[in-house]
Amino acid sequence: MKKTILTVCLGLGALGVFLLFPNECLAQYGDFESRMSGLSNKLVTVVLPSLSLLGLIYSAFLGLSGSAEGKQKMIVVIFCSVFGLLAPFIINFLKSAVGY
Repeated sequence: MKKTILTVCLGLGALGVFLLFPNECLAQYGDFESRMSGLSNKLVTVVLPSLSLLGLIYSAFLGLSGSAEGKQKMIVVIFCSVFGLLAPFIINFLKSAVGY
């Protein structure tokens, strides 16, 4: 019973927010496209290289500790890091191919 009441209250709350702030809920507030472009730019230029570096450090510690799967993880991390670091170039290539 409590779970049903909570679900109904959350649904009504979400509906209320949607009705009170339609521009924000429909992604028409401000310049949405430039915000998404900035977000994807930050993801590609900051988050992916950071995760690649952390993965390489983690796999290096596994290798130094003598773990049997350390070498396998390092190969996978290096392979993924190459694609992660090349992601901006791949995205720009695809954008130019489509004419964006």
